[in-house]
Amino acid sequence: MRDGSVTDRACPACGQAVPGGDPRRVYCSAACRSRAHRRRQAGALPEAALARRPMAETVYECPACAGRLIGERRCPDCNLFCRSLGPGGPCPCCDEPVAVADLIPGLGARPEPAPRRPHSGGLAAGSPASGGRRVTIERSIPM
Repeated sequence: MRDGSVTDRACPACGQAVPGGDPRRVYCSAACRSRAHRRRQAGALPEAALARRPMAETVYECPACAGRLIGERRCPDCNLFCRSLGPGGPCPCCDEPVAVADLIPGLGARPEPAPRRPHSGGLAAGSPASGGRRVTIERSIPM
């Protein structure tokens, strides 16, 4: 209604009541508005693909020791954050963590990230701040 009166409306995304105030408001929260937008954009994807995967069924791999963990993002031996291999679980035979991508040949694992260039610590050569020459910044803080 245009007079600003409160009407009982349900959020199309979650079914909860939409708080009053703005009669043009359709969703109860920004999260529901985003969820509805993703559903509209996905179109052909099944509902299960839109649901978040619980951390407990994600397989992670430590970059240092190559140990695999289920549901743990940090390696207990190396104390490093692990990279996600995707959904998976324990192997029924040996009880080792196995990712779904390891079992299905068409699903290749994610490609390795490109190596990062080391930071030089100075200004880039040829930049206006360096006057066209390479400048190195000295650190006066003892390490």
